[in-house]
Amino acid sequence: MNRVRVGSAVLFLLSIVSCSFVDDSPAFLSDQKYILCYEIVSPHVVGVFSGNAILVNLPSGTPLGMLVAKFTVSPHATVAVNSIVQVSGLTENDFSQQVHYTVTAQDGSEAYYTVTASLLPSTSSAISSFDFGLPDSTTEIDGMSITVRVPLLTDPKRLIARFRTDGASVSVGSSIQESGVTENDFTSPVEYVVTAENGSKRRYSVSVVKGNWRNFLGGEIGNDVIADGSAIYAATRSGLYISRDDGESWTLRNTDDGLGIMDENGDSNNIENGVFVLGDYIAVANQRKLCFSDDAGDTWTNYELNLGSSFCGGTFDVFIYGSTIYSALSIGFAVVPIGSSEMDGFDSNTYFENAYIHGIAIVDEDTFYVCTDDGVIYASSNGGADWAPVLDLPGNNFQGICANSGSIYAVSNTGLFLSTDGGSTWAKYLDGVALESIFVSDSMVCVTEFYGSLLVSIDDFESWISYSREDGIRADWINAAYQRDGRIFLATSNGISIGN
Repeated sequence: MNRVRVGSAVLFLLSIVSCSFVDDSPAFLSDQKYILCYEIVSPHVVGVFSGNAILVNLPSGTPLGMLVAKFTVSPHATVAVNSIVQVSGLTENDFSQQVHYTVTAQDGSEAYYTVTASLLPSTSSAISSFDFGLPDSTTEIDGMSITVRVPLLTDPKRLIARFRTDGASVSVGSSIQESGVTENDFTSPVEYVVTAENGSKRRYSVSVVKGNWRNFLGGEIGNDVIADGSAIYAATRSGLYISRDDGESWTLRNTDDGLGIMDENGDSNNIENGVFVLGDYIAVANQRKLCFSDDAGDTWTNYELNLGSSFCGGTFDVFIYGSTIYSALSIGFAVVPIGSSEMDGFDSNTYFENAYIHGIAIVDEDTFYVCTDDGVIYASSNGGADWAPVLDLPGNNFQGICANSGSIYAVSNTGLFLSTDGGSTWAKYLDGVALESIFVSDSMVCVTEFYGSLLVSIDDFESWISYSREDGIRADWINAAYQRDGRIFLATSNGISIGN
C-alpha cells in the first residue's frame, strides 16, 4: 500500500513541474512566398519562368478573355489578383493583358509575379472555300487539289477568285492574292501557295473545268454532228447515228438500212463525212454517195456521185437550203432539187481547176461560196452560172466555210479567214493555227484544230476559249462542232460529246 502512494505523489509533482515550463511566446511565421509551378488549364499550357515573370505560349486563336490557371505556391502563402483571392484551378482572369499576381507569405510579406499570355504563330494554311462567284458553278476540294466547274462559255483567262483561308497570306507566283480582287489566267492549272503565320507553306493546284460534258458512242469516230431539239444526228465511220431522246439511246443507219449502197465488190462503205437536217429532211455526205431522206431517216435515196463525165471519189460537206440539197464533192459542187432522181452541179474540171471542194456556204438561192484544197475560195452570185475566186492563197488547204449574218468564214491549215464584204477583203485570225472545221451561230464562232481541241470565241475574236479532254471531253481530238440553244455538240475521235 505504501508503495502505491509514493508513486502517485511522484506523478503529481512531475505534472506541476511540466506546466511551469510551457512557452507562451508567438509561434514562428513562414516568410516563403513563391509560385512554384504555373499552368493554364485549358488549353493546357505550362508556364515558363524567368525570375518573377511567367510566360504562357498559347495556341494561335485561343480566346484570352477568361482563362483559368492552376498553380502551386509556398506553404501557408495566399495568392491574389487585384485583391481578389485566387483559387488554383477555379478562378478566371482576363489574359488579354498582363496579369499581376500578389503572393503573400504567412508573415505578411509579399512577392509579385507577372504572367504574360502570348499566342504562338499559327501553323494553319488551309483553303476552306474557293469559287469565282459565277452562277451554276461548283467547287470540289480534294486534299491539295481544287477543281472548279464553271458555265460552258466562261473564259478562264481573266477570272477573279473568292476564297477563305486560315493562313497568313496567299500568293500565286510572286503576286499576293486578295480574295475577290486579284485576277488570274486559269487556262492551265494555277498553283496557290498559302503561307501560315509560322512561315510553313501549303500548295494547292486549282483547275477550271468549263461546262458539264456528256459523252456518247465511245469507240466510234465522229466526223460531223447536228441537233434539232432533242434529236441528235452523228455522222461516223460506221454510219449515221440518230438519237431522239437527247443522247439517251441511239439508232444506227447504214447500208443495211438503205443509207448508201454496196460497192462493186459487194463491200459496205458506211463512212459518213457530213450530215445536215432540216425538219424531216436529212442529207448525208457518204464516202461514196450523196444520201437523202425525207421521212426522218426511215427510207433513203442514194445519188450517184458524178457530174457530167467525172466520177466522184467522195463527199465532204452537205447543206439543205429551201428545197435544194447542196454538196461538196471531190469533183465539184453538187446541186440536187429535192424530189429529183438525178444530181446536177458544177464539176471541178470546168469551174474549179480540178480542186477538191471541201466546204460550201449557201447565203441565198443565188449566192454560193466554196472552198478548195488548193487554197482558193470561189463565189457565185447567180446561182452557180458563173464562178470567180475571191481568195487565192497558195499553200493553204481550206477545210471548211460557212456564212452567217452577211459574213463569210473559212478555215485552213494556216488559220481563220473572215470577210464582211462578200469576199472583197479578208481578215485573218488564229494565224499559224491549223484548223479543220468551223461553225458560226450568231456571235459564237466555233473552230476545231487539226488533231486538237475546240476553240470558241464569243467576243469577235478578242479572245478564245479552249475545250479539250481536261474539261471532260472524252477524246484527244475534235473533228466538228455544232451549237444550238446554248449547248455545244462535238464529233470527236471517240464518239459524240455534248456540253452545257
